[in-house]
Amino acid sequence: MARKAITSEKSSRWFRVTGPRFDWIVKPTVMVSFPHGAIGYKPQACIDAGLAAGVIEVIERPKGYSLDKAGNVVRDGN
Repeated sequence: MARKAITSEKSSRWFRVTGPRFDWIVKPTVMVSFPHGAIGYKPQACIDAGLAAGVIEVIERPKGYSLDKAGNVVRDGN
């Protein structure tokens, strides 16, 4: 039985939009748009699409940001 190669590279699902806008087509009838500078946390398919388009950068979780119970990115209140 073959084993999967273990990579030492850490992957993050957090990203920042560096282009003017990032439109991710979740399924044929659903599209999610992120404006320039938006910080998001989405599945790897979204990350791959954004990197292929060259409009996002993968980041570590920014200080002051978290996820709510529904999985939406929220900025912690100051």
